[in-house]
Amino acid sequence: MLEDIVRTRDDGYALVGTTLDEDTDCWIVMTDSDGTVDWEESMSRNGGVVGRSVIQKDDGGIVIAGVSNNTGGQQKEGWLASLDAEGGMEWQRTYDDPNDMLAVDIIQTSDDGLLSAGTVRSSKQKNILLVKTDSEGNREWAKKVAGRSSIPPSLLNPSPGTYVVGGSWESGRAKRETAGWLAQYSPSTKGPAIGRELD
Repeated sequence: MLEDIVRTRDDGYALVGTTLDEDTDCWIVMTDSDGTVDWEESMSRNGGVVGRSVIQKDDGGIVIAGVSNNTGGQQKEGWLASLDAEGGMEWQRTYDDPNDMLAVDIIQTSDDGLLSAGTVRSSKQKNILLVKTDSEGNREWAKKVAGRSSIPPSLLNPSPGTYVVGGSWESGRAKRETAGWLAQYSPSTKGPAIGRELD
């Protein structure tokens, strides 16, 4: 099952998805400009792992954001994995929380680190969560930025040191109403510089 695709600097494509055989594994494919497969990898962890988003790094490698079930499959954790340009594993990290955590989008930041956006589920609602890491995937900070049963967000990096997260949330009785949400962040504030609901 294909989850995300990006154009690479050599005019090829990087694809990430999930295999649904006996185990749930993350599936990664790199192709040339004609769609011919250059390399293909499958990544697994105890409990299963799902790839949700992929980016190409400045050095030509790729980073995948997704979800890992811990041993026993009772708890979901945010998961990042970095591969070099030939598909070799560089590192992978999980990011836990007292509640289920999902990573669904990712960007490379101007300091060569990474910023992922996802959701954390509690008993009453889902919150949008940002996790900032260094270039090796080590967490620098994490911040919940929206609630009200938030729907998985998307990230943009419009200028160095600035990033925008947007998503939506369900509200109202029986959560039948949906509102958009947008905020701009910078390393100095680590919080909303602007924020507004969109109809």
